Amino acid sequence: MAATEEPLNRIHVNNLAWSIKEDELKNVFSEFGEIEKVKIPTRPKGGSKGFGFITFKTNEAAKNAVEKMNNVNLEERRIGVVFSTSVEKKKETPVGDDEKGNRLVVRQLAWAVTDEQLEEAFAEHGNLTNHKVVKARNGKSKGFGFVVYETAEMAQAAKEAMDGKEIEDRAITVHFSNSTGRKRQAKPKDENDEASPAKGRSRRNKRQNRNRTGHASDEDGESPAPKQRQRKRNKLYCKISNDTTEEDLRGVFTAFGALKKVDIPKNKEGEVKGHAYVQFETEEDAEKALDSSKTTELNGISLQTDWARFRRGGGRRRRNDTPKEN
Repeated sequence: MAATEEPLNRIHVNNLAWSIKEDELKNVFSEFGEIEKVKIPTRPKGGSKGFGFITFKTNEAAKNAVEKMNNVNLEERRIGVVFSTSVEKKKETPVGDDEKGNRLVVRQLAWAVTDEQLEEAFAEHGNLTNHKVVKARNGKSKGFGFVVYETAEMAQAAKEAMDGKEIEDRAITVHFSNSTGRKRQAKPKDENDEASPAKGRSRRNKRQNRNRTGHASDEDGESPAPKQRQRKRNKLYCKISNDTTEEDLRGVFTAFGALKKVDIPKNKEGEVKGHAYVQFETEEDAEKALDSSKTTELNGISLQTDWARFRRGGGRRRRNDTPKEN
């Protein structure tokens, strides 16, 4: 039974040179068919974000563009070209703006911004009932904060006035916050992660019943050789900017092979932690991507690709962790 598919006439072009304009991008891709729209998102100060979207008149034209232009060098940068199926939906309901209220989240704050500066910047747009720059345990800013107004109308006016403005020479972004009372969702378990703590305790209990050789004995008293657990080495770690999306990463890494999963870790406030994990179907494709993408830039950040590493007993190992000796 045939499934109903969304029109695939819109593509995502990644890793663009900063100098490329929308007219130039249109000229490059016009050979594949009639183009209805070209959009290169820009930063608050006007510079390109390094990616763009092209809407063709037909699905066939878009398909030809993806097949012919993915992984092609354009102005000394290898671009990634994939179908885009999600961006239009995101525009219909911007993140954080679907449920408007009197509470705003202010992102992209400079590290030096204080509570007082945040209050001063937003107080002129209405009466504040609360304001806060969110800080880590060491007292340093996490780069975002919240302001709460007496009314939703004041919050709306502040959002319109302050979104894109600069505080401490850095452009901020302002969204309605619907995070109050929101429960944290359990993070889906990665099939390559180690066992849970409960399973770890179960293993420890089993080890207590083993014989003095350190291995479980069979019925004849023989100690079978321990089985070596092999982890499939198909997952990469990379650095990313705060505005990088899963679609951006797929645009870069699908050039090397089929992807199994793309994971962008976020904190409890929904902020990107600055890194991501890309898992391939095969080790060979992952190794190709590792060798070729170390110095690739995405949204102004060098990916610095490396193998994803894990701690024994579960969880990913931090970059500066030292492996334990056996």
